[in-house]
Amino acid sequence: MDQRRSLDFTDFDAIQADVEKLLNGHRTVGTWTLPEILSHLSKAMRLTMRGAKETPPPPTPEQDEQRKAFFETRQISAGRVLPTALLEPSSDHSAEEAVQTLKDVLERFRKYDGLFNAHPVMGPLTHDEWIQFHCVHCAHHLSFAHPTT
Repeated sequence: MDQRRSLDFTDFDAIQADVEKLLNGHRTVGTWTLPEILSHLSKAMRLTMRGAKETPPPPTPEQDEQRKAFFETRQISAGRVLPTALLEPSSDHSAEEAVQTLKDVLERFRKYDGLFNAHPVMGPLTHDEWIQFHCVHCAHHLSFAHPTT
């Protein structure tokens, strides 16, 4: 398999710029297509904002440890099993449609002021921590897509 790109996004604007560049031409080195990658990322962001009815309980010591390690390394291990079938990518959209969906979700997330669901491993995260989580998550998956132009 070809080498993945090294990416580390710190904000949603950087993600959007990278995705726009990929739309102009790309190749992928993993098993997912670009629309599937973007579908997964959009679903993960939407899931973050959906369903919380009350503030989650404080994190456990294990969740605190996981959160600290994640934000220090800014890495997601390759080959992890998806925590829920809701995050399975769909391939029924063109790259252009998938890019637009991700842009819409990024904008919705920027403006979102409701309760967030707790992360399944790290527990409750603040709005800023969720932004950084999604930046790292996007960098992980978009590292499998290389611009060709």
